Amino acid sequence: MTSMCPVLQYADDTLVILKGELTQIRHLKTILSQFSTATGLQINYSKSTFLPMHIYDDTV
Repeated sequence: MTSMCPVLQYADDTLVILKGELTQIRHLKTILSQFSTATGLQINYSKSTFLPMHIYDDTV
């Protein structure tokens, strides 16, 4: 699979844009978990926001 995942960074924030597919979200969660394990840094999911755009309500 050769799809790109744009990442935009602003000061302390990171914006990750994915296709509205469950597999994409699972891959992102795995990558973040592996990053956390490798670096010892914690991902603060309580300060994270998931914002679906242009997706049917039943998909979310």
